[in-house]
Amino acid sequence: MVKLSETDAGIAWLKQFDVDDQATAANLIDTMLLVSRDEFFERLRELILERSSQVNGRIGLYAEREIRKNRGILNRLFKENRGRACGTGPAPVQPTHVYAPQVGSEGLVAWLITDLCREHPHRFLNHPGPDQIRRRKAHAFFLITDFIGSGTRACNYLQAAWRVASVKSWSSLHLLLFEVVAYSATDAGHSALKAHPSHPSVSLVIPCPTIESEFDSLAVDRIRSLCIRYDPIDHKPVEALGFGGAGALIAFAHGCPNNAPRILHKKSTRKSTRWKPLFPARVTASTRALFGDRRDDATLTSLAMRKRPKRLSTLYTASYRSRSRLMAS
Repeated sequence: MVKLSETDAGIAWLKQFDVDDQATAANLIDTMLLVSRDEFFERLRELILERSSQVNGRIGLYAEREIRKNRGILNRLFKENRGRACGTGPAPVQPTHVYAPQVGSEGLVAWLITDLCREHPHRFLNHPGPDQIRRRKAHAFFLITDFIGSGTRACNYLQAAWRVASVKSWSSLHLLLFEVVAYSATDAGHSALKAHPSHPSVSLVIPCPTIESEFDSLAVDRIRSLCIRYDPIDHKPVEALGFGGAGALIAFAHGCPNNAPRILHKKSTRKSTRWKPLFPARVTASTRALFGDRRDDATLTSLAMRKRPKRLSTLYTASYRSRSRLMAS
């Protein structure tokens, strides 16, 4: 099996390191979990279906994306009329800025949601608004995403819904439960979501492999030192490991998260040095042929079980009372 360090892109990236550091750098990238597009869709789809089996009623599926702000305050997810939620649901894909209309992973997730809703029209609703939630008696709000890094974007989406008075009322009456379903997540992102007032369950295909989880203490020190010394931005000991210091060792066929070490996806901003990342601008096109789950099921299961107490959610335990009631608030 070809290793990432043995590809043309990997070899070119490794040549930027001193000879004494190349083995450590190769170990770093060869340990990464590379998720193919097919694997991403299939495993996330299976998890959504598994989690939906725990819900006695229809489920609204929402693709996580940036929420626009007005004077620094998040917009509400739904319209309100005299304190009562009304109207249609949010657009699945909506750039935050009109001058930067790029579509990220939310486009892929929106496609998956559309596919699920067509296949199971009596179980799932595609980004339903308040009118459809009431009419179709939806009892769960599933926020779907590929990766939870810091948790900020997912929390903002939940908060945009939480700002709607009717949503709070439905939640307090146990008429609408919240869950975030993701392929993977960092510890920090998982904790941030669990602290949100909506108290969402968090379900993952697999916990995020990180520098700390994948290496012994001696190797961790070597790799951290490598990431800081070769950091293309400013050599800060936390951010050099990725946003929030996560040290995430995962990349998807559709992109590398910014929680991965910056030597993997950032180019140098200094004139004195020129650093070419392995995944320029977090794009994985040059290495995509290798993407696919290169770990056997036993290894993946071991990783999941090792982190299960901290990272994976339990099944719904809230009682589904008053299911026949309309959400009239």
